[in-house]
Amino acid sequence: MDIKPKPTFRDSRDIASIFDSHDPRGQTFHEARITIDLRDIEFINPAAVLWCATYLNLALQKGTECTLLVPQNMGVAAYLSAIGFFDVLKQNGVSVDDRGVHGGGDERTVMPLTRFDTTAEVETLVNR
Repeated sequence: MDIKPKPTFRDSRDIASIFDSHDPRGQTFHEARITIDLRDIEFINPAAVLWCATYLNLALQKGTECTLLVPQNMGVAAYLSAIGFFDVLKQNGVSVDDRGVHGGGDERTVMPLTRFDTTAEVETLVNR
């Protein structure tokens, strides 16, 4: 399954409604492969970045092969690289062809992502 958001990707509302029934939290989700295609993205909000990370990580937990196609817009790609988005996805098992895009010399984490597997771990993260 290939998911391609609108070029201005603000949040999950910018994804075609045909994907509404493909929720990795549901019992009927049995996709063998998911690709989120960001190649045509010209702008991405943090909410959309979080949606991508959450969706892909939930799909991975279901045993789905996941791929992220990186924006061709180098400014957007550099932003995603700078916040550590590509690295976090790769560490969790998502295939990311980041084409060696680097977000600059600033190595600080702008948006930390933490892997969780249970509801109890979520509670602990929220309280921390």
